Amino acid sequence: MNGTASTSAMVLMANSGWRVTHVADFNGDGRADLAVTNTNSNTVSVLLRRPTNDGFDAQAPIAVSVAPIGIAAADFDRDGHPDLAVGANGNAVEILRGNASGGFTRDQPIALGGAPGAQQVGCGPSSQPLRLVVGHLPSAVSCSRV
Repeated sequence: MNGTASTSAMVLMANSGWRVTHVADFNGDGRADLAVTNTNSNTVSVLLRRPTNDGFDAQAPIAVSVAPIGIAAADFDRDGHPDLAVGANGNAVEILRGNASGGFTRDQPIALGGAPGAQQVGCGPSSQPLRLVVGHLPSAVSCSRV
């Protein structure tokens, strides 16, 4: 299966109501990895690209709060490892802090004024923290430091 996910990874995503995918190099090996929201199982799956470039290896799913519906990646804590911001249908965004091996640690959810619909990460000067811009349903926007 050159260039595709392994069979077990595809079953994981298909059975979990995967909804949104984000591409980044989560483990620092120079290859594009995937992060996928799984709405039905309230998890995020990270699929790391194999060194042989013939597929992906699924990591253990990361539990998040209710129905993850959006995802964005950036180095929020500026430690050199991509982090994930996961928008949950429970009116919150959760930050998953990345580490060098492509694993993540879950922070406390950031409460929002409404259900997130879309999110984007914005950068300011290097001396300032990143900002997360979240679109709320039906028509509001918030901007938060992470």
